[in-house]
Amino acid sequence: MRETTALGAALAAGLGAGIWKSEEELRRIAQSNVSAFWSKITNEKRDDMLQGWEKAVERSYNWA
Repeated sequence: MRETTALGAALAAGLGAGIWKSEEELRRIAQSNVSAFWSKITNEKRDDMLQGWEKAVERSYNWA
């Protein structure tokens, strides 16, 4: 599940609307959608990308 924020909002709304009867029922639903994601980039590539991000953030200081 890539959109965990949307899932959480939907589950909370469903609980509030009475679609689901308990938090335990929500836990069972949420656990059935669990998957693992593994990075496919190298540590070197990640570090290069992070350095670029930090440079972009630094340039945005005092922008507005």
